[in-house]
Amino acid sequence: MPSLTAAMCGAQKVVITDYPDQSLVDNMVWNADVNLVEDDRKRVDVEGFVWGAKVDSLLEKSGGEGYDVLILSDLVFNHSQVRLARRLFILVKALLMT
Repeated sequence: MPSLTAAMCGAQKVVITDYPDQSLVDNMVWNADVNLVEDDRKRVDVEGFVWGAKVDSLLEKSGGEGYDVLILSDLVFNHSQVRLARRLFILVKALLMT
């Protein structure tokens, strides 16, 4: 399995999100700390985030410029999240660089 460092492919900024439960966020931080060399770790932010919410905090992490690539996985995790699919196009468009 490739390391997180190799998976970054030279990215200037990586933001890793998961549901904003403290134990999940703590686990993401631990994984980044353990698996990234120091120079790469400085370019990685970890944040609790519910997809479908306002993306302002994620845009701030990019310096307001947005992102080149988004990898979205396991976003609809219960029946109350089904409405999320309708909003994803708008949110992804807002986060990707135009």
